[in-house]
Amino acid sequence: MGQGDRGCRPASQIEQIFSPGAAGIGMPGKRMQELHGKVAIVTGSSRNLGRAIALELAAAGADILVNALTSAREAEATADAIRLHGVKACCFIGD
Repeated sequence: MGQGDRGCRPASQIEQIFSPGAAGIGMPGKRMQELHGKVAIVTGSSRNLGRAIALELAAAGADILVNALTSAREAEATADAIRLHGVKACCFIGD
C-alpha cells in the first residue's frame, strides 16, 4: 500500500481497500499462500493477544482489518507491523 493508503478508515472505505483489484503484493513462499487473497477482521488487534493473532495471520498471507475500540495510535502501529509482511492492512476504530 502506498503512503496515501495509510491511516484509520471509516467503515464506508473498508470494502474499497480490500477489493480484489486493490494493489498489494504478497511475499513468495508456501506459508504466504495459505491465506493469500483472504481478509481477516481481528477485533482487539491493536495490542496484546489480538495484535499477535493479526501478525500471525499476516505472516500466513492474509490482509488484515485492524479493529480497536479507542486506541487509534496503537492500531496504526499494528497495521504498520502487518504491512511489513507484504500484505494490506487497514484500521477501523469502533465497537
